[in-house]
Amino acid sequence: MLEGCACVSLTDFVEKERVRERFLEPIRNGVKKLREIDSRIDFARSQLQLDIVLELALARKPLSADEISRLIGYRKKAVLDALRKLEHKGLVRRVGSNGMLFELTDEGKRLLEDLFDLLGVSGLNSVARKARARGRADARDLQKVVQPSYYLAKIIIALGSSKKGYLSMKELASVVGLSQERLQSYMEPYMSATAEVKLFKKVRKPVKLEPLYKVLKSFGIRVSTVSSYVTLTDEGRLLYYRLPVYVKLKHNFAAKLVVKLFGSYAERLVLKRFSMLVFTLALLAVVAAIVLPGSSPAILFGLVLAYAVLSLILLAAYT
Repeated sequence: MLEGCACVSLTDFVEKERVRERFLEPIRNGVKKLREIDSRIDFARSQLQLDIVLELALARKPLSADEISRLIGYRKKAVLDALRKLEHKGLVRRVGSNGMLFELTDEGKRLLEDLFDLLGVSGLNSVARKARARGRADARDLQKVVQPSYYLAKIIIALGSSKKGYLSMKELASVVGLSQERLQSYMEPYMSATAEVKLFKKVRKPVKLEPLYKVLKSFGIRVSTVSSYVTLTDEGRLLYYRLPVYVKLKHNFAAKLVVKLFGSYAERLVLKRFSMLVFTLALLAVVAAIVLPGSSPAILFGLVLAYAVLSLILLAAYT
C-alpha cells in the first residue's frame, strides 16, 4: 500500500514538473532572446533607437534624419546620435548619393523580425500594412510590451542574485530606473494573490534598529519595526536558475566576487554601491592625509590601486 502511494506521488510530481517546464521554457527562451535583442537595440534605456528602427521598417523606404525626427518627435541631434550607434551596430546603413538617407540593413530587418516573433506579431510586412491602415498605433504598442518584459528580467536577476535573497521596492526601482509606483504596476500581475503566474511575493523583515524603535514606541512614538521587501517565489527562482546570468554567476569568479562585495549582480545597484565605496575610501584618504601628512603619497597610491582593482573586477564580471 505504501509503495503504491509513493508511486502515485512520484507520478504526480513528475507530471507537475513537466507542466512547469512546458510553461517556463518559452519564458526562459523569450527572456534570453529579449536580452540578445536589447544588446543590439537599446530599448531598455530609451525608446529612441527602437522608434527609429520601427519607423524605418514601417516606411519601407530610406528616410532622412529630418524625416525621422518629425515622425517620432525627437530632436534631430538626438536622432543623429542614435542613428550613428545603430549604424555602428550594423542595423542601419546610409544610402543615396550624398549619404543623407538611412534604411535598415538585412541584419536590422532580421533582428526586428525576431522581436516580432518573440512578441507574437505576425511579421514585418503585416505590421507595415496595419500601420499604414490604422496609423502607427500597432508599432507604438510594441514599446508597451517590450519594456515591461525587460524590466521583469532585470528584477528577476536582481532578486535571484541578491545575497540577502530579497530587496526593497526602492532598491528594485533603482535597478530598473523607474518610480516605485510604475514598477509596482509592472510587477502586480505576477505578485498579486490572484496572479495566474506568481513570480514575486512580499515578505516582512524586522528593521535593523528594532530595539531602539521599541523604546520609542514605549514613549508613544509610533514607529514601524518591520519593513516590507520583495523576494522570488519558487516559480520565479526556477526561472532565474534557467537564465544565462545564473550560469555565469556559478562559473565566473569575478561575477561571484561582485555579489559578495556589493550584495547583488544588478548593474545599477552595483555601480551605486561602487560609487559610494570609492567616495568613502577617498574621504578616508583625505582624513588620513590630514592626520598623517607624511603618508600622503602612500595613501594616494593605495586609493588608486584599490580603485583600479575594483574596476578590473567589475570589467571581468560584466564582459
